[in-house]
Amino acid sequence: MLDATPERDNHTPCLTPGCNKPHRTRGLCSQCYADASAMIRRGEMTWGKLIDLGLALASNREHSSRRLFREAVKARMKGQTPPIGPQGMSDMSRPEASSSN
Repeated sequence: MLDATPERDNHTPCLTPGCNKPHRTRGLCSQCYADASAMIRRGEMTWGKLIDLGLALASNREHSSRRLFREAVKARMKGQTPPIGPQGMSDMSRPEASSSN
């Protein structure tokens, strides 16, 4: 079976001791990330403390998909096409891309 995301290292386990699921974000699997985020929202923990404890990695904000998504939503709401990729717009936003399939 082919891996849909070969560039992602699916063999690196979650940083949570005892959790062997593949890491996704900040070194945590999806469930552990959700648990950490919930603790942070409740004010029980911070990302900085988790990083200091070795239970999370620092955020890579430069490539944050959430930031990019928010920027795309804001741009669309203003009637603009958000810059995506090196060409400045996604293939799906070009009329000729959707009609060629």
